[in-house]
Amino acid sequence: MSHFNPHIASAGVYQAAELWVSRCPISDGSVLSEGARLWTLENFDELDRLFVQNLDEGEGNFLEKLEAQLSSGASEARYLMAEALWVLLLFPDNISAGKKRQTVEAIWAWSGLPLDPDQPALADGALAGIGSGGGAARASACRPAVMPLDPLRKAAV
Repeated sequence: MSHFNPHIASAGVYQAAELWVSRCPISDGSVLSEGARLWTLENFDELDRLFVQNLDEGEGNFLEKLEAQLSSGASEARYLMAEALWVLLLFPDNISAGKKRQTVEAIWAWSGLPLDPDQPALADGALAGIGSGGGAARASACRPAVMPLDPLRKAAV
């Protein structure tokens, strides 16, 4: 169960969320790469095929398995997955900003381009979180990552 923490400065998180809303579901853009078109139906369809319909519950950690699943896809699908996980990780405060940034940067880098870690969407204040995501937020990243893809896809259409 999530818990709101009134002692956390949440302005940065809400600003990051507003940036995402204005750039991504409304204009098919990108929160991490200005001018890119990532939040498109085509990219979500590819993520659905590569990840959602192809879950890997075998050996390895989440990122190792995810990299293998997305390896045959287009760069845009990898970038979109990095951004979708950015959204998923935006609100929990029981995962450090550094760990969130590291995860997003790792997925983004699978396409060969570095991600600027100094941009506002990756700042500590933006990634501070506003409430606990519970133990499941840390224990099994795979299942929670699947759940928001369909609603995010519908928001992008």
